[in-house]
Parts: sequence; C-alpha cells; structure tokens
Amino acid sequence: MKLPLTSLTVLSLYSSIANAYTYGLGKSWLIGQGSNSSIQKVTTTFNPGIPPPGQISSLKLYPGLSNGTGDLFLTSIESWPDQSWCRGTIAQWCIRTQVFSHQEAIFGQFAPLNANQSLSIVFERNPNSLNWTQSVTVNDQVVSEASSISRITSIDLTGPSMSFCSCPMTLFGMTTECDGGCAMTVSPQIYSNTTIELSAPDLNWNSTEVVGSQIYGGEGVYNIIGQQPTVVTGLSSQDGQVWTVEEIVIPALN
Repeated sequence: MKLPLTSLTVLSLYSSIANAYTYGLGKSWLIGQGSNSSIQKVTTTFNPGIPPPGQISSLKLYPGLSNGTGDLFLTSIESWPDQSWCRGTIAQWCIRTQVFSHQEAIFGQFAPLNANQSLSIVFERNPNSLNWTQSVTVNDQVVSEASSISRITSIDLTGPSMSFCSCPMTLFGMTTECDGGCAMTVSPQIYSNTTIELSAPDLNWNSTEVVGSQIYGGEGVYNIIGQQPTVVTGLSSQDGQVWTVEEIVIPALN
C-alpha cells in the first residue's frame, strides 16, 4: 500500500496520487462525519468470508480510524495472487495492522487467516493520550499489533512533535479496495458486536452515519451497478458515549 501524499476529505479519508491509485475509507460504512466528538476505543469482530478464487491483483478489506487530516489507523485483510508474504496460501487471507501519518508508515506483523474465520479488532487510545494501539486477535491469540508511539525529544514536550499521530480520531468506517482489476469479494463481509467509545457523550452521534456501496480502485471511486448497499442493524446507545452496532453486512461485490 502506498503512503498518503495528500490531505483527506471526510469521505475519502486518505489518498495517493502516485500511479493513479486512490485509497479511501468509509465508502461502505462511516460514522463521525462532520462531528468533533473524539473516539477513544473501537472493538469489532470481523468475518471477511471466502477469499475470491483466481486473484490477479490485490483486494483489501479494512476497518479504520481517521480524523480527516491524513492520519489513519487500519487493519487490512488482503487477497493477492501470492499470499506467501504472510505465510499464507491462496485459499487464505493475509492480515496486517497499519499506521499512516506524515507520509510515514508502521506495519504490524503479517499473519494468514482461514476462509470464513473471524478475527477481533481493537483500536484504543492509551490513557496517557500519547499514542494509539491496534491489535488483531484470532483464536484468542494476538497475531498482529501496531502502535503510534510518540517520539518527543524534550522533557517539557516543546521539542519536535510525534512522528506518528496520537491525536484524537473522529471517524470510524470500513471500505473495500480493488486495484488492477482484482477479483472481487464472493461472500458478504460481516462485522458484528461493534462498540465505539467516545471521550464524552454525544446523543446525536448516530446522525453522522453514512451508508454506501462504493469501492476504491485504480481509477478512483466506483459505484457498482446493481450493488446492494451495506446493511446496518442495531446502532444504538444508552448514554451517548458508548455506541454499539449489532451487525454491519457488506454484500458480496462480485
């Protein structure tokens, strides 16, 4: 994945002008658009389904966090013609956690994932607010982890700032990215038991939800003809600070 070179818009949360590739977040589902409410933690369980057979390029499925300024935390589940880079096979997905900020990147460990196997994903801002961590757990074992560790060189915090953003995140969403005419998804992507914790109550935060059916690809953003939009069930909160979503289903995009 190429590094972000431009600032983000709300729906196209990060992009690269190199080689005409376009990347983004939130075209399948997004919450937080137009809001200043800060996200402190997100947990979700994701079943990506079956990797498409006959992959000729790259297909990436990812949930992620951003703040609309070029900083992005994401966990990608990927399908390539050769999955050996994560010690996987073409019948498996590849997993990696990622942090992008200031034209730099951190990648967590690479790991294979079986077809129709669920993984648990956690994005969390540390209590000291100096960095974020994200982790992926499969079968009760952490298989990939990345952190936006602060790099402050002076004790009084007036020196050079962090190399990777540890600032508040305001947007959470998921998208599908297809490059080079990839083989698309052949089964639904299912996110379940998603919990989003805000730093303070926002009783109207559900009004910032955006539901779509677009994907990202080599020539930009595409609406798939006849594609059914994402189906979201049970978005709710009792106090406006902890929001839950029972299920988010992105239909097959083949």
